[in-house]
Amino acid sequence: MARNVEIEIDQFKCIVKSEFKMTYLGFLNYFLDQECVHTNDGILLHQKQYICEILKRFNMENCNFVAAPIIVGLKLTKELDRKLVDVTLFKQIVGSLRFLFNNRPDISFGVGLISKFIHNPKAPHMASAKHILRYPKGKLIMVYYSLKVLMIVQLFWWASLIQTSV
Repeated sequence: MARNVEIEIDQFKCIVKSEFKMTYLGFLNYFLDQECVHTNDGILLHQKQYICEILKRFNMENCNFVAAPIIVGLKLTKELDRKLVDVTLFKQIVGSLRFLFNNRPDISFGVGLISKFIHNPKAPHMASAKHILRYPKGKLIMVYYSLKVLMIVQLFWWASLIQTSV
C-alpha cells in the first residue's frame, strides 16, 4: 500500500489552515532545546547545544567526560556530618539535568537519586551531580528517531485504539 507523503502533508496543511491562522515555516530545526536534523533515514534529535550551554553555565566546559552516569555501588545518604553546599547552585544543576533527561534515559536514575537531596544537599550530593553532568559531554549526540521506528510506534498506537474501542 504505497502513498505519497507530500500529498498527505499538503492536505493536512490545508485542513489546519482552514481552522487556524497558520504560516508554514518549513522543516523543524529546533524544538524545546532539541535540535532536529533531517536525514534520509529519519530525524536525528539531540541536545548538543544545550549540553554545551549547561557545562559552560556551571564552569565545566573543560571537564573530562566519564564513561558512566553514576558511580557503580554509590550510596547517597543525608550525611548530617558533611559540609553543606550552595543549595541554589545544586537546584540549578539538578533542574538542568531533569530537563536533559527527557531525551537521555541513561541519566534518569542518577538524576532521580540526587533529586532526593534537593532541600539539604551535602558535598557528596554535589559531587554526584557534577559527575552526572560530566557524562553527557562524552555523548553529545545520542537520540535518534528513525521514520521506520516512528511508523511502527504509530501502528501499535492505532492497534491499541482499535482494541479499546471494540
